[in-house]
Amino acid sequence: MRFTQAGNCRTIKWLVPVIALCFSGNIFANPMAIVNGTKITRAEINQVNPEAAKDPILAEQTLQNLINRTLLLQQAKKEKLDQKASYVNGVKAAKENLLIELALKQYVTSHPITQEEIRQRYNTLKSEAPKKQYRTREIVVSQYHEARKILEDLKKGQSFTSLAAEYSTAPNAAIGGENGWQNGDQISAPILNLIKKIKLDMVAGPISVPTGYTIIQLLGERPTTITPLKNVAVSIKNELTNQRTQEYISTLRKNAKIQMMTKESIGRGIS
Repeated sequence: MRFTQAGNCRTIKWLVPVIALCFSGNIFANPMAIVNGTKITRAEINQVNPEAAKDPILAEQTLQNLINRTLLLQQAKKEKLDQKASYVNGVKAAKENLLIELALKQYVTSHPITQEEIRQRYNTLKSEAPKKQYRTREIVVSQYHEARKILEDLKKGQSFTSLAAEYSTAPNAAIGGENGWQNGDQISAPILNLIKKIKLDMVAGPISVPTGYTIIQLLGERPTTITPLKNVAVSIKNELTNQRTQEYISTLRKNAKIQMMTKESIGRGIS
């Protein structure tokens, strides 16, 4: 008798999760809404927005969006828009683009970027990085004689900030011509060469620039701060991935038989 009771208990315990699973399946299969005969299930809601499975409010919002989408699809089919050439061509292009995306993804997955490659690229970038940063401010004017007069005023002790605000045509005039800290490669070669010849707080110029003439003051100089590898590893990986993708396409082109039309023929084909 005890054995039978224990067996029954074990049987009941085994049946409970099975029954729950059946009900759970029904919940996901049962429609949450029926739009002109088209069912929208909980499974569809979760597929569109996985977060909706844990958030009733989000689930309701997703359901309403699916209802709107279903109505628009129904109306489009009612108007036979799916038979238009623009739709057929659009679907064809979308399928081809998806297939291309999958091909590239598969190649990248089978030829992954290694940590060593990322480290090597980082070291190359680090060795190529400018060694110094400079903090400067400038006054830009259109005429050389105007620049000369401002330079004389500065030598007489007038405020650089005030003169920049009054005369400079550069966008930074309102902040006294301040450029902030810049890497050497962010500064044009003529101005950088001039900066390297002067000491802190010295003013130099005028020097010709595309917008006229500029007067430069050196406010600071410091070694370039190198960003740690961990902070740029993702961007380097993306760069290397793009490079590898381009190499893959180049290989495909090299191994393919491509017959180019003449420029005249291509021109005639364009209407």
